[in-house]
Amino acid sequence: MTTAIVTRTVKGAELTWNEMDANFRNLQATADGAIPVVNGTWTPVITAGSGAFTTVSASGFYNKIGNTYFIRGRITITNVGTAAIFTLVSLPAVANGDAVLLGREFALTGVIFSGQLESGSSVLPLLTYNNFFGLTNNSVLIFSGSFNV
Repeated sequence: MTTAIVTRTVKGAELTWNEMDANFRNLQATADGAIPVVNGTWTPVITAGSGAFTTVSASGFYNKIGNTYFIRGRITITNVGTAAIFTLVSLPAVANGDAVLLGREFALTGVIFSGQLESGSSVLPLLTYNNFFGLTNNSVLIFSGSFNV
């Protein structure tokens, strides 16, 4: 497999993205700095639509380019407890406009998840593709997407 490099010029700033880097860590402004780029991490708070997770952990990475966040996160649910209905994930910023972010449980089922982020919110509700909770003990969910602030 080869690594592809994509280069685009936006408002005078050259942006380079290594397509093999799924969490966008290599995306950077290389020209005159016209587009502010901020890279960072955040710890998402994970809650449920009803009940509570007994043991859950999460981590997240982001690149903020101008007014757009590109995020990637991982949720590990060791013990689902009484959690049900949907999974709520806190995001690193408040959205300015609606967005849809996607994820996949990859430890057990491979089920696809989606979340509709509403303008003015910093919390992403995640459900399976057919609107079910979809998580059990030892589930691992990876999610990613972008939204404007």
